Amino acid sequence: MTDPKELLALGVDLGGTNARVALVSTATGVVESERIATSSLERPAQFIDWLTRQTATWSRDHQLVGVGIGAPNGHHGRGTIENPPNLPWPGVTPVVALLAEATGQRVTLDNDANAAALGEARFGAGLGHEHFAMVTLGTGIGGGVVVDGKVLRGADGFGGELGHLIVEPGGRLCGCGRRGCAETYASVRGLLATVREGVERGEPGADAFDDEAFRTDFEAAGRRVGEAAAAGNPLALRAYALAAEMLGRALADLASITAPSRVVLFGGLVLAGDTFLGPLQRHFEAGLLPCHRGQIELVASSLPPGHAALLGAAELAFRRAAGA
Repeated sequence: MTDPKELLALGVDLGGTNARVALVSTATGVVESERIATSSLERPAQFIDWLTRQTATWSRDHQLVGVGIGAPNGHHGRGTIENPPNLPWPGVTPVVALLAEATGQRVTLDNDANAAALGEARFGAGLGHEHFAMVTLGTGIGGGVVVDGKVLRGADGFGGELGHLIVEPGGRLCGCGRRGCAETYASVRGLLATVREGVERGEPGADAFDDEAFRTDFEAAGRRVGEAAAAGNPLALRAYALAAEMLGRALADLASITAPSRVVLFGGLVLAGDTFLGPLQRHFEAGLLPCHRGQIELVASSLPPGHAALLGAAELAFRRAAGA
């Protein structure tokens, strides 16, 4: 029997590799979901068309309170996606206005990592924590920071960009245009960059990755590095070690400002387990101020892979429906 208090909304996660949409219930979480390769969404209009079709399909059988979207460089106040670093969409796209007009639904947008933080706050490892950070380790790195139970957005709406903390001055060029950002080392893309550099230098273990398939299939390449690390490949292990060191620096800097009780991690690198999380914990603790050492938990997301972003995007819709 349906809970009379149950609400349904669509949650959308626009990532650098895949775009996903889910029907989400306040009572049970993700009910069902669909995804599409982001590479097939070269123009914003294609994204809007895909979401319009998905919304029409689910709204035929369900009463929706709205659609929530988590996207890189999504601006909550303006309803726009602005110069996203890992998407081929230059300039400013008024996603909320476009989708609302196409579907007739109430549409709400936020930065993808902020959305993931909301998902963890309501359904996952952030439940019961008034001060925590959510770190998404995907194509890039997203950061959502919760302070006093509220998502930190800042004066311009773009606060909490953990992935763009500078961890190596003058280092790798980032999609944002600066050098040495954390995501150039500790995202899946950063992990692959380390391996490719090792292949070029002929480092031990490079022969496992010196083929065309590794260079052209992004998702498969990420899985291969994880599998190689588990098998003891020295280059793969070095890539994870460097990613852990750089992310540890960024998290320690974040902690000195926000002093969270825990940091929640999810994404491809987390699946490597202690290969990544062990050195990350060591580098994080070493970089903390003495007053914070031993006080901040690093935990993996308690939700199924990718669900935090979908649940949090839907939470945007639920909060708007409730007038929050």
